[in-house]
Amino acid sequence: MGETKRDVLPILKNDKERVAFIDAYAAWPLWIETEETGERYYRYDLPDGTAMIVKVYWARLFDYSAKGCAYRNGYGREEYYLLVPDKSFRDCRCNRSALIEKLKEVRKRENG
Repeated sequence: MGETKRDVLPILKNDKERVAFIDAYAAWPLWIETEETGERYYRYDLPDGTAMIVKVYWARLFDYSAKGCAYRNGYGREEYYLLVPDKSFRDCRCNRSALIEKLKEVRKRENG
């Protein structure tokens, strides 16, 4: 996997903005797409050399906007990763809360 350029992290002032940023992962650069397994990996490189990854699967998803019991096909079932240099991808799996905390940490470092 090649090097990617560092993205300019927007100023995220609170957890609500951090959650919205993470939930908008589909706007991040698409890092890997594997049609055979129906997986997509979205990657956002952070200034400290780490990267946030959201992995989604093509799946049958419950449609909360429909009335009654309805399903649709689409990408969902997110998995979260915080990619750290010299650590295997599998060992970098985390949850959305860990990504929120990482965004707080990056912000504190930037503010010195």
